[in-house]
Amino acid sequence: MESETHETGVTSFEELGLGKTTLVAVGDLGYKHPTPVQIRTIPAVLEGRDIMAAAQTGTGKTAAFVLPALDRLGHARKREGPLMLVVTPTRELAQQIADVAKTVAGRTSHRVVTVVGGVSYEPQKAALSKGCDLLVATPGRLLDLLDQCCCDLRGVGVLVLDEADRMLDMGFLPDVRKIVRQIPLERQTMLFSATLSDEVLGATRTLIHDPVRVQIAPKGTTAKTVRQYVLGVEPQAKKRVLVGVLRREGAKRVIVFVRGKHRADHLCSTLRRKGFSCAAIHGDRKQSQRMRALAQFAAGEVDVLLATDVLARGIDIPEVSYVVNLDVPRDPEDYIHRIGRTGRAGKRGWALTLCAEDEYLSLRDIERLLGKVIPDYPRAEGIDCGEHPFQPDPQLIAVGLSMDAFAVSVCKGLGMRRLNVRVALVLALLFGVFQAGMPVIGWLLGSQFLWLIEPVDHWIAFVLLGFIGGKMILDAVRGEEEESGVVDRVAWGEFLMLAVATSIDALAVGISLAALNVEIVPSVLIIGVVTFVLSLVGVLVGHLFGSRFERPAQIVGGV
Repeated sequence: MESETHETGVTSFEELGLGKTTLVAVGDLGYKHPTPVQIRTIPAVLEGRDIMAAAQTGTGKTAAFVLPALDRLGHARKREGPLMLVVTPTRELAQQIADVAKTVAGRTSHRVVTVVGGVSYEPQKAALSKGCDLLVATPGRLLDLLDQCCCDLRGVGVLVLDEADRMLDMGFLPDVRKIVRQIPLERQTMLFSATLSDEVLGATRTLIHDPVRVQIAPKGTTAKTVRQYVLGVEPQAKKRVLVGVLRREGAKRVIVFVRGKHRADHLCSTLRRKGFSCAAIHGDRKQSQRMRALAQFAAGEVDVLLATDVLARGIDIPEVSYVVNLDVPRDPEDYIHRIGRTGRAGKRGWALTLCAEDEYLSLRDIERLLGKVIPDYPRAEGIDCGEHPFQPDPQLIAVGLSMDAFAVSVCKGLGMRRLNVRVALVLALLFGVFQAGMPVIGWLLGSQFLWLIEPVDHWIAFVLLGFIGGKMILDAVRGEEEESGVVDRVAWGEFLMLAVATSIDALAVGISLAALNVEIVPSVLIIGVVTFVLSLVGVLVGHLFGSRFERPAQIVGGV
């Protein structure tokens, strides 16, 4: 049974139960106060419990398992070990963990070895042959060394699977299972992930026993220390905009994320011609090149680092000034990890996303995950965003709503074509009030409900309008003549279903207008009045003239 841990007002590492030697290492790491993930994880690790933890990037989760694990870990004999194994998906993450572990091991006298791909086997084989206490590895290289009988995991008593969700995404789960089969069943297992999704839980359930579950932040949560902005641009103006932002905001310790390796290299060349000191890292670069670029960036020798999403989780450099997303990531979770490179360890940072028109739906997916609308970049004045930079236009939303109201109203009129004209007029007035009032109500509700209403709106609209449209087409094709009473009942039913569907649709539009900061006076009120008039006219047009074009109008209206 998984148990939940809770914060207990702890303000110092001394209260967490770490030994004196390890506490000295805490100072070496630069920590003054424990972070929430450290407060919740360290005591449970010291008790020997299995851990299943979800924490956003930049929360100190590496130290959360390294400090207590090495505090209680024994020392392997010469030419033996490892006693502890950390498996992580990328070389950069492995190096990051190894750096923290070596700092702690400098006080606890443990031996740390790192094995990753992209470099020569021989130094790694030599290091393993001498023995080690802690082994940090990427799955592929570790399996190669196991196949060559250069590594023995039978002594491992502590297993850590870091960035488990990323390993799952990268297809490493079969490799991880092969590795785990060579480790004794009697062990302490810790799983750390950005999110504990059902997919992660299902894939790792057999690897962990009765874990303490640590949930620092739900899915879609970003660090509170990161301010987020978006700037609409023309696609061809993105490089020019980036140069303008770097010159305006400063180009010291900036990370720029791009989509594609060649794009990263080309942009690096462009920035160098503009006088910026920069370097690019991506999957095609050799390990030595990647490590050199990261080292230069960390030392301040390179001001701008260009990276792809493959490395979004592998960059752990303090005091990154800000992050620029040159391209909107297709996966919203990648956005979380990108902007998590700044604002780390309690420091302040900010992130800017450049959005072209064809990327707007990806931006909306990100905003839906975040549960909020990302505000516009406030210092864009004077930056050339192109002749026609993309901006979500609330007026276009309003026009779309009004035209939708008119078209659907004509269909209503067709459905009520055999009702008494006075009854039809009353229904038209009622529908017009509903259709006009919903955007205003949606605006008053505010943008916080957008993420709830929007998907519900689409499903209801698709189901109800699809049913009604199909019925209209079927009636037209069959050419069936129904008795007046039946028609009346059908017309009333169709009217009510259409009213529900389109009113919810109008409600969602109003909430969207609030999310886009559209003023209720006069914009939203004008939208309501126009929608009311068009709804009323549409119903009357459909009622009065629909019989002349009944069959084709039914087919068109149904479609």
